[in-house]
Amino acid sequence: MEIAHDLYGFYAKANEFIKKNNFKDVFAITGPMLKASMEAITESDDSNGQLGGFINDVISLFAVVADLSEAARALKEQVFFFLKDELDNKIYFDYGDFGYEMLDVFKKLALQLSNTEEFLSFYGCTIIKAPKQILRLSP
Repeated sequence: MEIAHDLYGFYAKANEFIKKNNFKDVFAITGPMLKASMEAITESDDSNGQLGGFINDVISLFAVVADLSEAARALKEQVFFFLKDELDNKIYFDYGDFGYEMLDVFKKLALQLSNTEEFLSFYGCTIIKAPKQILRLSP
């Protein structure tokens, strides 16, 4: 799939930014990449899984930023609220496990940022909106 190939150039650039501790630009690239690739997966045949694999890779970039102590708290807060907004879109739960992977990063950031009330509030809304989906979050 050509679009996945093209998007991997941006993914490579984001990885370069990580190596240079330029986490702000990582986030500047990953947010639009995630949105564009989710739009593409809904409009195309991804039977070979290339685009889905790319989306997983993009989500892993959010996880990397969440895990790095060098990343500024303000940036982690931006990522937290970006994920919160995106997780409100059920499309991430309709295609693969993207929503659940994003939810893991969202939860990790909530703990790091001592923002558990925001997480629990969101989590409660998710239970109401998607009761079948939330069952997969239980240990």
